[in-house]
Amino acid sequence: MLGRAPSPQRATDSPIPVEDQTRSLSRTHVRIAPSEGGITIEDLNSANGTRARSPNGQTHTLVPGQPIELPMNSQLLLGERLISVVDLRQRR
Repeated sequence: MLGRAPSPQRATDSPIPVEDQTRSLSRTHVRIAPSEGGITIEDLNSANGTRARSPNGQTHTLVPGQPIELPMNSQLLLGERLISVVDLRQRR
């Protein structure tokens, strides 16, 4: 779970604060979990929304509360923050 000051909503949530002086991230912005082929991401009713770009260039605007699965090497745009999804095991 990522955000400026994320508050866990489930026992399995691990909050990861992200510094954001622009305040484009919500306090609790997204939930991210590993999946078999990459990650599952869910927008948690963020104020500025969440967008994703798959490696093939397809873009997605997440609907709050509706998780989607994305493959590795996707990019996430959370407010004004860009996050790349990589598998560090492949970089050894």
